[in-house]
Amino acid sequence: MTARQFLLLTTAIGLSAGAFADVPRVAVQHATPHRVVHAGKAQTLYDQMGNDSGTGINSQNYEADYDAYDDEAADDFIVPEGAHWKITLVDMAGYYNEGPADSMGVYFYKDKHGKPGKRIAQFTVIPPPYNGNGSFPLDLGRGVKLKPGHYWLSIQANQRFDFAGQWSWASPESTTDNPAMWRNPNGGFELGCTEWTVETTCVDYLKGDHLFALKGKSK
Repeated sequence: MTARQFLLLTTAIGLSAGAFADVPRVAVQHATPHRVVHAGKAQTLYDQMGNDSGTGINSQNYEADYDAYDDEAADDFIVPEGAHWKITLVDMAGYYNEGPADSMGVYFYKDKHGKPGKRIAQFTVIPPPYNGNGSFPLDLGRGVKLKPGHYWLSIQANQRFDFAGQWSWASPESTTDNPAMWRNPNGGFELGCTEWTVETTCVDYLKGDHLFALKGKSK
């Protein structure tokens, strides 16, 4: 671990315990355990909730003063041959160090050479009433229809840092399919990952995937 990564790690640990930083931090480790909330009674189409590893990476759209830190995480999934999915709910697990988010952006991308490619659907979801928990279901309303293929899901908090802090997308203990991707287009974190990059290349102590499940209907 480099000296810079150690500094990011130690500061992130403070964030996970509820401390407030003067600038955004890229990740959390050994975060406070949280309750995983499962969404509704819709059919589970894909489940990658797994065991929470206590780590997560920031995925957030900040206010203008912190645009340099805008970042986005994405994880992949596969719609199997012969299936057609209508995804209406996304279950996920994450961490607030303050909160809440004003809203959550949910984005679906086609796969392009093992990375997120063209964005094919996007949703803005208002979180449920704030209870300090960064894990909650995301209702996509009429949802998105996907045919068989390889896709990427991104979840990004629309959240002001100056009084609401940060949100991070939690990681499981193991990796499924391709490892998660992350980008910080304006380079505020100074990690070099301005385009989609394997998360563990950017922050090597992360687990490399994220906790989520997709729910809806299949035919």
